[in-house]
Amino acid sequence: MNPPIHTRETELNWVIETVVTAGQRAQTIRMSGLTRSEKTHQDFVTSADREVEARIRELIGRRFPGDTVLGEEAGDGAPGDASRDADTADTAAAPATWILDPVDGTSNFAAGLDTWCVSLARVRNGDADLAVIYAPDRDELYTAVAGGGAWLNGRPLAVSRDVPPEHSLIMTGRGAVLPIEAYLEVLRRLITAGFEYRRYGSGALGIAMVATGAIQGYIETGMYPWDVAAARRIAAEAGAFVSAFPLAPATAQPGPALVVCQPGLEEMLFPLLPATILQTGSDRLH
Repeated sequence: MNPPIHTRETELNWVIETVVTAGQRAQTIRMSGLTRSEKTHQDFVTSADREVEARIRELIGRRFPGDTVLGEEAGDGAPGDASRDADTADTAAAPATWILDPVDGTSNFAAGLDTWCVSLARVRNGDADLAVIYAPDRDELYTAVAGGGAWLNGRPLAVSRDVPPEHSLIMTGRGAVLPIEAYLEVLRRLITAGFEYRRYGSGALGIAMVATGAIQGYIETGMYPWDVAAARRIAAEAGAFVSAFPLAPATAQPGPALVVCQPGLEEMLFPLLPATILQTGSDRLH
């Protein structure tokens, strides 16, 4: 049997099929009745998270047996080995690492809200070259290929341009690693600077919304690689400023403060992050 022929088009189509099918399976599991447990306060994992991740790992293992997978629920390891510890796998030595969030926005998902998604990105040479996000309840499919643009349901995406701060909408979030005082300080600074803000409950979808031009920025500290890997590529391909966030080697650890926004707005957004949490690079993702 001849090995499959891999081109960027066939690979992207495979990722789309995998992610869309996984999202539909998560919907089915939710309708059948979820089981869930609490990882930390207000941070849940459901039976859908676990099943979807295990299935995507299995499929990646079949098609790309030399690659590794970093997933939110099972950590880091060989695609078919969901039990492998996050600190033992050598993702840097693999041809590629797939970074997966099986259900980003689990609390929303479990509550029956539509702001959740499946997010999958392939990382090569330090950043994502393929990225797919699917929001099943909204039937929104975001895709991007490095150097090939970003798309929403087949429509090319472009960030907003020249929206003044007083008319700008900034989205943010708060992970468990960020102290409540620091989060409230970010909100205080956003409001004082004249920005309107929202909290969406799904970092991947929030970042992807910058790519559509519907909002002008996304800022958050304490995000993990699976929250941002696909969304950063989608936003960058749509023309957004995207701050540095290391993805190679991929680890199950939170990264630096992230700023994604319409070009030029970063000069106002970076100072809004308190120095105690601003450990980030301002290099643009290319």
